[in-house]
Amino acid sequence: MDEEELKQIEEDCQQFKNVIKTVFYLAVMLFAAYLVWCNW
Repeated sequence: MDEEELKQIEEDCQQFKNVIKTVFYLAVMLFAAYLVWCNW
């Protein structure tokens, strides 16, 4: 393992975390919208 590889893995981890956050956020928003819609 050299420095470059570690940096690349770190970047991939950051990107992965961002994707997970975005997906989670969207899921929560959809769920909230669904609840509001159903209770209308």
